[in-house]
Order: sequence, then C-alpha cells, then structure tokens
Amino acid sequence: MRIGTSLILFLAFFAALVVEAAPALFTYQGRILKSDGQALEHNSVSFIFEITNPNGTCVIYREQKDGINMVNSKGVFDVPIGSGTKLFPADPFYSLLDAFNNTKTHDCVGGAT
Repeated sequence: MRIGTSLILFLAFFAALVVEAAPALFTYQGRILKSDGQALEHNSVSFIFEITNPNGTCVIYREQKDGINMVNSKGVFDVPIGSGTKLFPADPFYSLLDAFNNTKTHDCVGGAT
C-alpha cells in the first residue's frame, strides 16, 4: 500500500511540473473574403501577425507565415502563430511568450517603448 501511495504522489508531482509549461505558439482562426464576397482560395497565402499594446499604437511582435494552402477552404484558415518567421524584434532570445509578459518593458517597431 505504501509503495502504491508513493507512486501516485510521485506521478501527481511529475504531472504538475509538466502542466506548468506554457505553449510556445497559439492558433489564430478566421475567414477571408475577397471584395466581391467570394472566399479566398489560393494555394500559397502569406499572413503577417502583429501583437500590439492595448491601444494599438505599439507593435511589440511581428511574424510572417508563408505558404498556407487555402484551396477548397471556403476562405477559412487556421494558422499557428509562433512557428513562422519572426520579423520583430530582432533579439533572437525574444519569444512570442515574451510579448505577453506585462512585467517587462517592450520595444516598439520604430524605436519607442
């Protein structure tokens, strides 16, 4: 009985450590319609995603995701952010998760903070 209890406690502790890790990316979903109301269905679509401050005056993270196949999608897309090409900031150690850290000062595109 004690071995079983110890094993359960060990597994519960280990599982808690694994659960604490935040994902390195998230998914953005939407639908794109052309100006004539028809769905965008192209075989290679590029997206640029920007994360800004609350009032939208400071871009603190920018990423480009290329080559999204939207053929037969009816304009619906599902793109992982965090797996594309980071365009800003240039710091290689700055991650997507850092953009959501409210305890640090962020640089904006154009040089402001």
